[in-house]
Amino acid sequence: GYGYIELAAQQQPEVFQVASFKEKPDEQTARTFLQTGNYLWNANMFVWRADTLLKLYEQHMPEMYRTLLDVQRQPERLNELYPRLEKVAVDYAIIERAEKILAIPGKFGWNDIGDWARLKDELVSTEADNYSKGDHLDIGSKNTLVFSETNRFIATINTTNLIIVDTPDGLLVCDKFSSQKVKEVIAELKRRKRSDLL
Repeated sequence: GYGYIELAAQQQPEVFQVASFKEKPDEQTARTFLQTGNYLWNANMFVWRADTLLKLYEQHMPEMYRTLLDVQRQPERLNELYPRLEKVAVDYAIIERAEKILAIPGKFGWNDIGDWARLKDELVSTEADNYSKGDHLDIGSKNTLVFSETNRFIATINTTNLIIVDTPDGLLVCDKFSSQKVKEVIAELKRRKRSDLL
């Protein structure tokens, strides 16, 4: 599921004050939200002035704000300072706490490409089609994505529903319908302290 934005007063045509953010409700609650006509799906697309965002960080995340100022003053220390920053999304850290937030309904198509399977489906005309980037030869495969950032040659023969992602630091091979489990691989790499792969 996705998060939703509850709208408050209309400020001008197609611009609304935000009343609140509702994070990933169950399906019935989401249906209720949409039926009221007072909620929008939250696509997490933000526009702000840099000075405004920095003031919000100063107000809501003072430690992170101080680190950001350190990076600004000493950009050569970025690699040292960046890992110290708290790992928190800007919407949770700042946007949901801010008081002056406006929403503009977007009237455009949208697909949340959150995994390799969704990306593959966006890149081809039909689900059965294959997509490849890189040095790839296929014989008889269906619904397969091969995405290579290396010079390594990849051949596929009669594969179905397969995702292959080849990068300089690793190779991923998985069933298309399991591609969201990449998160589990990342969690296991963290557990094994394999920062060289993260």
